[in-house]
Amino acid sequence: MASLFEVWLTGEDEEHLTAVGEAALDEISRIERLFSFFDPASEVSRINREAADRPVKVDVEMFGVLSDCLRRRGETGGYFDITIQSDGNIEDVVLDATARTVHFMSANVEVNLGGYGKGYALDAAGGVIREQAVASALLHGGTSSILAVGAQDDGTPWKIGLRDPYDESQSVGSVDLVDAGFSTSGVFHASQAESDIMNPQQRQRLTEQAACAVIAPTALDAEVWSTAFLAMGESQARGALLQRNASPLRVAWLSQDDGRTRITWLNEEIGQ
Repeated sequence: MASLFEVWLTGEDEEHLTAVGEAALDEISRIERLFSFFDPASEVSRINREAADRPVKVDVEMFGVLSDCLRRRGETGGYFDITIQSDGNIEDVVLDATARTVHFMSANVEVNLGGYGKGYALDAAGGVIREQAVASALLHGGTSSILAVGAQDDGTPWKIGLRDPYDESQSVGSVDLVDAGFSTSGVFHASQAESDIMNPQQRQRLTEQAACAVIAPTALDAEVWSTAFLAMGESQARGALLQRNASPLRVAWLSQDDGRTRITWLNEEIGQ
């Protein structure tokens, strides 16, 4: 995931909070060791090395993750695709639930959980925190993916700034979070010459700056949908949001109009 993760916990028992915070960060580290695209010892790297040669048996957690990724590809109309940075295609990834294996039908395919892992890790760490009866916490991964556990200890929502995609040193607004996930995806980040977000339908990288922010019941939902909506573009994202019957999402589109950054809440435009 190659991101800095931080955890804030509030409450009266400092010793307990410290132990819970460390356990939450340990859970994030465990998931990093599974998901890392760059660590040759990770489970994802093992799959990418071996799955084109033969079906690779994976554990229950990894099989569940890969199955969920394929499900989410269908749910997003193909705009969330864990093979998007390879020369293969998601149809080349074959899962066998009985044998609990993954097999690549093309030597060109690789999987990359970069648009999935931070949200998954935050939700897992949030589960650790809730299990230990901590009612108020804020977690983030790379500042772009956030999970709020409860509200702040004074009962007020966690207030999260919206970063200006055209000037990352500036904030252009804020959102309030209580028991919710938040993610923002931008076409470009500072110092990037080429976007890492692609339109999977065209197999081309996005070229015009914009950003999409999503508030969802989980950090994973927010991360997946912010990436998928951004890849769709504003008009198609509005249509996809209108057709959704699943868990509620709040979606903000950030673009530039006459040199000023404009925030459009798509839910308000379509009457949700």
